[in-house]
Amino acid sequence: MKSLSVKSASIALLVLTAPAYAQPRSDLNGEWELVTESRPGNAAYLSPIGLRGSIVQTQQALILTPAVITSSPSNLHGKARTFALDGSEVRETGEDATGAPFVWLSRAQRISAAFVITTSHPRGTEPGWQSLTVLSLTGEGELEILSVGPNLWPVGTTTSLRFIYRRKP
Repeated sequence: MKSLSVKSASIALLVLTAPAYAQPRSDLNGEWELVTESRPGNAAYLSPIGLRGSIVQTQQALILTPAVITSSPSNLHGKARTFALDGSEVRETGEDATGAPFVWLSRAQRISAAFVITTSHPRGTEPGWQSLTVLSLTGEGELEILSVGPNLWPVGTTTSLRFIYRRKP
């Protein structure tokens, strides 16, 4: 009987301490600097915060701002992007590589400790294409941004990119 009470106390202790380990780590606030990318030297312009940038995270939104403006097709020229975390659509406009108007329609949600952003890029009356961006912290406290979207060439293929950032002190 004595071992049962020790066992019960151990189970109770595990139940009381388990939520502390289960809390998702998701404080993305801060200044971030790129340390690794899946295509070294040529893909940082495809990250929502470029080579360096900041993230402001509130209960309602994620605000991603590149600090170093990089040239790219369909960019926002360094403008901050705001993603509502209530699942509502956010519309942003910019221009593509030719200077023509370009539209981003994005929805963001939190899934566990990650933030998942889906963005569609309609072209006139055509549905256009979609991309997926996931932001999360690694076990080492680094920011990982995963991006999956279509290649513009060759058509019908996909590009997947991974960016790792270190928080600046």
